[in-house]
Amino acid sequence: MPHTQWEYMVLDVSVAGFWLGPNLDGDALTTKLNELGAQGWEALGLSGMAIGQGRTKDLVIILKRGRL
Repeated sequence: MPHTQWEYMVLDVSVAGFWLGPNLDGDALTTKLNELGAQGWEALGLSGMAIGQGRTKDLVIILKRGRL
């Protein structure tokens, strides 16, 4: 039985307005994730990239899909 081969993607999402607090466009991110999902991508996890004092600069989303 052949093993599934995976392809991975790292999606870097900038969080605008991080000096005054995170300002994430949730609708735009949802649209992007739905587009990627339609292409076979599945989100595995998310990590916030901090710049200090608990402030988040970017979100990194890791996705995978079976190789075509």
